[in-house]
Parts: sequence; C-alpha cells; structure tokens
Amino acid sequence: MIRARHELVPLADRGAWEAALEDLPHGHAHTWGFCRAAQLTSGAPTYLYSYERNGSRAVCPLAERMMLDESDVFTPYGFGGFALRGPCERLPNDWAEFARSRGWVCGYLALNPLFCDAAGFATSDVRIQNHLYVMDLRPPAGELFRRLSENRRRQLRDWPAAAAGLEHDRPKLADFLVAHYQDFFERRGAGSATRFNPETMKAISELDDVIMVGAGAGELKAAAVFGHTRHGGDYLFNVSLSGGEGHSVRLLWSGVEQLRALGVPSLNLGGGIREGDDLAEFKRRFGAAELPLASLRQVYRADVYAALCRQAGAAAGHRSDYFPAYRG
Repeated sequence: MIRARHELVPLADRGAWEAALEDLPHGHAHTWGFCRAAQLTSGAPTYLYSYERNGSRAVCPLAERMMLDESDVFTPYGFGGFALRGPCERLPNDWAEFARSRGWVCGYLALNPLFCDAAGFATSDVRIQNHLYVMDLRPPAGELFRRLSENRRRQLRDWPAAAAGLEHDRPKLADFLVAHYQDFFERRGAGSATRFNPETMKAISELDDVIMVGAGAGELKAAAVFGHTRHGGDYLFNVSLSGGEGHSVRLLWSGVEQLRALGVPSLNLGGGIREGDDLAEFKRRFGAAELPLASLRQVYRADVYAALCRQAGAAAGHRSDYFPAYRG
C-alpha cells in the first residue's frame, strides 16, 4: 500500500519551497516571497505543507502559533489554501492524521476556489464565508471591455480627460503605500487581517511578481498592487487618499492590461469586506464570475480544544463565527 508523504518546508529553505510549487498550479499567496512578507508582520513560524500520494500532489502555506503551550495552524494572509494536482481523494483524511501527529489543536485554512474546493472535507468543517470575483483574462481585450458594466465602460472612456496619466515608478509607489496603507485600511474597516507593519508592505512592493500602478495630478492620490504567477493574478491592495477614490477603476483596468500582456489567465479581485457590500458590487461590475470563498475550521484534538475554550470562556462547539473560539 502506498503511504502518503508529508513535509513541512520552512521559509528558511527557499529552494525547496519553490521546487515544491514548480509543477503545481498555484496563486501568489502560495509563493515564498509573499509568505515571507506576511511573516514579517505575523512573526509566526511559516511553512509550505507538501503532500504526495500515488502521484497526486498538494501544497498549502501554513503558519503556526502557540497559546498556553498548545499550537494551532492557519493559512497566512491572502488566497492560499490547498493547491492540487491530481484527484487527491485521500487528502482530507491524510491531512487530518498528519495534523494530529504534529500535535496541533485545530486549524483554520482558507481555500482558494481556483485551486481547490471543499469537496471531500467533512461538511461540518466547511464554512462559506464570502464570495470572490474572478475575471477571465483570456478573451480578447475588446470582449473583456464589453463584459464591463455600462458605468465601468463610461468611467474608463472618461478617465483620461479627468485626471493625469498613470504612475509606474516603483520606489515612488512603494513610499506611497507604506505611508498611507494603514490609514486607508482603517477608514475602510478592513479589520485586523490587514494590520501589516511597514516591513511587510515594503517587502511586497519589492517582489518581482508584483505589479504596481498609481495615479494623481502631479502628486500620487491612489495606487493599486497586483501579485501574479503564471496560473493566475490577485488584486492585492488598493490604497487611496481622500479624493483619490475616482482613480480605482482605471488603476484596476491597468492591472488587467499588464497581466494580460504577461499571459496571466485570470485575475482574482477578492470579495467585499462583508458579503454583498459596496466593494463586492464594485468588483462584480468588472464582468467577474462569482465563486464561493470557503474555509476549513477543523479540530484535531477535541479534548484540548474544549479545555482551551473553557479557559477563554468560549463555546467550544460553535464554528460559525471567530475560529478558533478560544482566540476570539
């Protein structure tokens, strides 16, 4: 009987991390550079989990954290989760066995629907928490433009007459992002997941697989950041000053144009801060397909999980809100 092979590749071994990704479709959040940048804020030991059984392969970026001498795991910021090659029908059981062997109490794993769905995992472990909006970049540019809402097409046609040209100077854009991202995210109510330190934002801006573009009449008012692999792109951030919000449509379209030129097949725009909010509607109007964003909320050591929840005064059996409950 062929046994499963499991490996945790640490950030310290960049070569092994990149080799594990080489033959698998994956997103920007799986890459060594992006995970390293996220770790500059989290400080958590970060790994690429690598799995193989009978020719099927899977990877998943993971970060490990401690509480009261017990550890749990989570997927770092971004749209990572499992990325698969082959059927991997044994993965859910093999993964749970491996997690228990590591002594982890529980795990929170976001799943990128472009690279893995929740099929095969226990339905009690799966929660659809939001939706993503994904653009197919493979059609001709004219077809992509026709898929935009009427208002988006008008905004793009009118933009050159209403504002200065685009800015591509990377050091200038990086300085803008580091100076203004925190205030922007706080104004938008983006939550704790985007509370990056300046080192993380600077590291992201220096990645070769990141595109940045800005706009403003003589002075930057807004900037957009896109990460990409040959398998897909991600709309990472949009940061604007008060009054610079009107540039967002043109900046996003510039990202679309640049990614298409690189042969990137899709662009994940992300979702809203909350399901169906104005930000989600903004993204939907780019002719994007709506896909479910699911997460796995798994308990591997139920007795320890219950004890930690009791100490925290939390309900151990409730997985629909903050997870793990003892960290809420």
